[in-house]
Amino acid sequence: MCQMISCLVDVTGKVYAVDGVHSHSAIAARCGVDEDKCLKYEFDLTTRKLKQDFNMDRAPFAAKQSHDEAAQRFVDDCAGTPTKLIAYVKRGNWLPYYLLPLLTAPARAEYERVTAPARAEYGRVAAPTWAEYGRVAAAAEAEYGRVTAAAWCKLFRLKANRIEAWR
Repeated sequence: MCQMISCLVDVTGKVYAVDGVHSHSAIAARCGVDEDKCLKYEFDLTTRKLKQDFNMDRAPFAAKQSHDEAAQRFVDDCAGTPTKLIAYVKRGNWLPYYLLPLLTAPARAEYERVTAPARAEYGRVAAPTWAEYGRVAAAAEAEYGRVTAAAWCKLFRLKANRIEAWR
């Protein structure tokens, strides 16, 4: 499963999520809620399907359709269309291992070609500084993320570059 978008839903139907955070326990900690008192949802980007995570001993409360609908509205806001997914990525939700599989093989090859100079520069700048991992490495990492995310967004805009589920 190519899951990238996760959220928690409490008994009242309130959705909890944090941009860039995919672990239910990390979401709960950041939002100040008890993970064990929420339903857990995950959105599979490759199939574009939302699923409730049933990997718990028992549900914290009887799930209703309104809980599923709240989670679905959240996901629709983040990734209901290719344009919304691109905006979600631009907000800082850039994880190549979740997003690259959404491109066709030719588009992935183009992504690798276009981002090769940024990868080389990132390696050149960051490698000598790993021991101290200071501002230079952090700045290089941020720039690398910006360049690679922009390349992915540019390719994903074109319908022909997307896997079938996103066409």
